[in-house]
Amino acid sequence: MNKAAFLILFSSLFLVACEQDEDDKIYTAQTCMDHADTGPEADACLAPIAGINTPRAYVLRCAGDFIRGGITTPTIISAIENIDNNDSTNTADPTLQFYQEFSFSADAATVTPTDITNAATAVTNCTASGSSNLRILALSAQNATLLRSLAPGGDLVSWLDGSGPDVDPTTLSDAEITSVGNNIIAMQSTACVEGGTFEGTEICDNINNAISAGGGNALTIGEAFINQLESSND
Repeated sequence: MNKAAFLILFSSLFLVACEQDEDDKIYTAQTCMDHADTGPEADACLAPIAGINTPRAYVLRCAGDFIRGGITTPTIISAIENIDNNDSTNTADPTLQFYQEFSFSADAATVTPTDITNAATAVTNCTASGSSNLRILALSAQNATLLRSLAPGGDLVSWLDGSGPDVDPTTLSDAEITSVGNNIIAMQSTACVEGGTFEGTEICDNINNAISAGGGNALTIGEAFINQLESSND
């Protein structure tokens, strides 16, 4: 996996010169977003492009969603590096740390319903951008946010790293687990195919195994995926 590609993706998307009249607003928003560090700052940058529905406008909205969620480019790089931490000293599934760091509001003690809504909005905006990489990142953040919302105290690692009692996904809400399952199905079709962003990583091992065990049922797939995360690093 080329982790530098993600850094390039997020830095270069805001440097495209705009030539058409409507794109003047997008160029101004791009320049503004280069310096946006908080949700309110991103909102102010994006306000002038309200009603513009070009792919570049959705790229900016997608970026704004990540900024609101507290996910920066360094966070993306660090989280992806954890997926590859598959050495013998790491007994927990490396995907756990990826999801712990990659959820919206990862620094908060718990995930709120607003975080879940914002993560879903990111999937919509990033998909509309036409970038498969942005869509994969948004789906990853959405799944991370959903999973942390289920973990006691928002601590996904402690919940599933095998140090505590076994987690029984069937005791969780069917609607919540089905949401996880649907997300996993969407992820596999883009991220885990040949040439996909996460092809050959532990995260795709977990996704592929869960889908194989799920028989096409999103609820069963979601349960199987959580069981995969609870298993020791393989």
